[in-house]
Formats: sequence, C-alpha cells, structure tokens
Amino acid sequence: MKKLVILLAFAGLFAACGDDDSGETSGAKPISIVLGENTPVTFAYDDRDRLQSLTKDGTVTTFTYNDQSLIDRITTGANFYEFTYNDSGKFLSYRDQADNVTPMIYISDNKYTVNGLPLQFNSVGDIIEYGGVSFEYQNQKGPFANVKNLNGFILGIAEPSSKYYASKKRHAAYTNVQGNFQYSYVEGDHGLPATQTLNNNVTTFQYSE
Repeated sequence: MKKLVILLAFAGLFAACGDDDSGETSGAKPISIVLGENTPVTFAYDDRDRLQSLTKDGTVTTFTYNDQSLIDRITTGANFYEFTYNDSGKFLSYRDQADNVTPMIYISDNKYTVNGLPLQFNSVGDIIEYGGVSFEYQNQKGPFANVKNLNGFILGIAEPSSKYYASKKRHAAYTNVQGNFQYSYVEGDHGLPATQTLNNNVTTFQYSE
C-alpha cells in the first residue's frame, strides 16, 4: 500500500470520468511507446477499442471492465487493484490484494479528493491537477485519442510513466515544483503525434494502423 500511495502522490496520474468516448470513431491506437532510453511499453486492445493489457519489462498487466464499460480490476501477477464507482460512473474507492481500501471523494465538476490531495480532470478525463502537478492541453488529439473508456488514473497505477504521454488531448505544458515544462511534437499520421518532447526527453509512438 505504501508503494501505491507514493506512486499516486508523485505521478500526477490521469483519469477518465465514465465513458467519455461517445461520438468517436475507431482509429489508430498506440501499440508501442518508447520514452527516452527506456524499454518499450506495449499495449493491446479488445474488440471494443478498450485497453486490454500492457507489457513492460516482460511483465503483463491486464484490464477488465464492468457492465458500464469502466475498468473494475487490473491484475499484475499475484497483485491486483479493484475499483468501485457510483451509478454515474464516478470513482468511489479502490482496493488492493491486501484488502487496503482507499476512498476517492467526489466533490463536483470532475474534482475528487484522494489521500487528502485534490484531483481534477477536464471534460474528456485528462488530469488538470493532482498532488502538486498540473497539466495544460491543446485542442489537437493526443496519442490515446482513439482509445475507448481510457482511464488514466488506473493506467497510471499500472504504468507510472504514463503521466507523461497518456492523454486524449495533446499536452501543452507540465508544471511541478521544479517549474513549467513545454511539450513539442512531430506530427504523424492520422492526426496523431509521431513523437513528443518534454524537458529534452523524447517519446516515440507506434500505432496500430
């Protein structure tokens, strides 16, 4: 549980508020991400264009969904996290394999309190603020624009580095205690970024089509 709290407090994770994908059509989705010199992170999707699994350093994390098409569990080997929601699809809590339960208190307008920290999202579920970290966005598509029911909060638990790249709208700036850092992009096919650069770290995206 201590590890999870550290990840959440440090990462500034992303989250989606229910099904934010109405009206979108199927399209290219990230299947491989290389962040700087790190090992690639690979992604697989189900037949509804939802994230099904990710693989990093040979370790596979799987995602399962409830009847509302919201992620209710992620599993990595013997470890797991389970998530509960209210009838409107807002987070209520999450629980780990040791039966530690963390409440997520919904305030209003896509704002929560988690572990005493404010958590806020924009209209498509990309994070605006969490734990001393904030993000600004452009109106262009982010690399995960065509992924249905994206839940970046949960994705961030499975893959903490996703805070830098996993968004439906394209990032413009990232701010933490060290200052403000601007994103830049090289445009790729399908109106999606081929690469992004943040603080001299280049992320390369490979898409499904």
